[in-house]
Order: sequence, then structure tokens, then C-alpha cells
Amino acid sequence: MKVMFDLNVIVDIAEGREGLGETSRKAFEKAIVGGDQIYFPLHGFTTLHYLLARAGKAKESKRYLAWLCDHVSCVPADTSTIRAACVSHVADFEDAVVDETALVAQCQYVVTRNTRHFAKSRVPAITPERFLSL
Repeated sequence: MKVMFDLNVIVDIAEGREGLGETSRKAFEKAIVGGDQIYFPLHGFTTLHYLLARAGKAKESKRYLAWLCDHVSCVPADTSTIRAACVSHVADFEDAVVDETALVAQCQYVVTRNTRHFAKSRVPAITPERFLSL
């Protein structure tokens, strides 16, 4: 299966967010162990580094990003992807870019904690909990 992991799930794992990090980590591990093709939007790396550095974890951030590179395929957003996101029915622009990159990668799902933002996405969005039950 091809699956796109949204930034909020990856941040849960990186920051070990209370009540969220464990489920997100288990979903990511399931994808690895299950041999799923895991995708992450390229722009998510810079945002992730920024968020971790702002939380005082700049050194850990680069190690985590390198680890993440070992487990995901990056999907860049080119001009056509950005144009498609601009006219997407997904209201939040960043989420529209995630949806468009998931389409490019031919993903079956976007794993996110924010499924309501993806209500109009063309790639079905599921929570980490739902992914674990597949």
C-alpha cells in the first residue's frame, strides 16, 4: 500500500506528544513493518525542522530528519502541484498541497490527525488509529 503521512503525525512522533505520539509512532511502525510505501511531502522537512528547532531541539532535529529520510520517499510539490492546490476543494492550502502530492504519489491514504481538513480531498484521509485497524 502507498500511504502519505501528514506533518502533524510526524511531529507527534518527533516530539513524543502526550497522548498522540504513541499512536502515531505505532501507525508509522506498522507501515514500515508491513512493507508499505511511505511518503512525506518534501516541504514537510523544512517545517518539521523549524518546529523542532523552535522547541529547542535543533540538534536532535537533523538526526531525526536523517532517520526520516531512511523511511520515507519524498514527494516534491512542483508548479503544477501548487497550481492544483490553489484551486483545490481542500480549504487549508498546506493540506491541499499534501492532498495533491499524495495524488502524484498515487497514495491510497493520507494518515493525519486532521481528517476534517481533508473532507474534500481526493485521497481519503484516515487517522493513525484507523490506519492501525486496517
